[in-house]
Amino acid sequence: MAGLILLQQLRLFYKDALSSRREFGWVAALDSGFAVLSTAGCIVGALALGLEGFLMGLAASQVLLLLAYPMIGPRFPMPAWRLRHAVRLIRIGWPIVASQALLILLWNADKLMLWILRSSEELGVYAMQSNFTFLVLLLPGTVSQVSLPHLRRRLGETQSSGAAKPFLFDGTRLLAYLSLPIIGLGCLLLHLPIRWFFPSYAEAIAPGRVMIVASYPAVVAALAGIVLIALSYQRWIMAIRALSAIVAGGAAAGVLLAGAGLVGVAAATAAGLVVHTVLAMTLAMRVTGASAAEALPMLMSIAVPYLALVLMLMALLSWIPDRPAGLAEDLALSAARCSILLVFLAPLGWHAWRSWGLRPLSDGEVLRR
Repeated sequence: MAGLILLQQLRLFYKDALSSRREFGWVAALDSGFAVLSTAGCIVGALALGLEGFLMGLAASQVLLLLAYPMIGPRFPMPAWRLRHAVRLIRIGWPIVASQALLILLWNADKLMLWILRSSEELGVYAMQSNFTFLVLLLPGTVSQVSLPHLRRRLGETQSSGAAKPFLFDGTRLLAYLSLPIIGLGCLLLHLPIRWFFPSYAEAIAPGRVMIVASYPAVVAALAGIVLIALSYQRWIMAIRALSAIVAGGAAAGVLLAGAGLVGVAAATAAGLVVHTVLAMTLAMRVTGASAAEALPMLMSIAVPYLALVLMLMALLSWIPDRPAGLAEDLALSAARCSILLVFLAPLGWHAWRSWGLRPLSDGEVLRR
């Protein structure tokens, strides 16, 4: 495990260096290569040697990446040690590290409370849906990774916190609108892999749907957190995430002690995510100089479509009951729900396309650009 931590940090250091040079194609290649190699290596290692083989496969995948990619792509940057700079970076960076740890705690407060207050079997069932729910969170992570260097450059050029306001407003709308179909389809399709490949975990479907829908606040708050860190408000974001984790953990413990089931635990976690989003967005808008007249229409533009999506999902699961007789019927019913949802979301996509002027370029415009 100690060796794995060192290898992971080297890989992430290489990845951050690529991002800082805006080599996003190589960042994607590095992530994709790690996903493929680690999956194959961990499966082979686990089948051959159990847990030790699993860890060896994970380590081997990182070693191969660190050796191969600098040979065929951008070189690995050799770090230079300067004590004065290291001390300054630690002083500035520890709240950022702590805030990321608190964000992880926020997302796992429900599982932590289940581990403390309930059986390992319930924890295992509940945790199954996390493997699919976290797929939704890949979107803000990808967008933030690409956009953060541009935000830093803009702030460096203008020396004004107001320069982050268009980034916050436009980026948050973009994330919100992109995430709506992903969340909707994820909610309607979550049951398929669990029901037909892991039937013992069928109880995870209902809380999983709640958590997928509840991931929208986390997606919306992603760029607010980046703006606050870029403007050196990392201590504030650390406090916000600590409070949100306390709310999520306390609510989850309360519903468990009251005898609620797994759906109640998921709803309790959602409360913590909402608190995190409200506080982070409010602070980010304040520090970027957004007025109430600017903030209210923007917030309505991301809240109203979300509420409409939630109502539509509830209606679809009610109109087309989720009680199939077999896999073929389940696939047909799921396809029907998803088709209706996409038709429902089409006007929103068209509105976003027209609002941002995302029209196709003519051949002449392409040549000029």
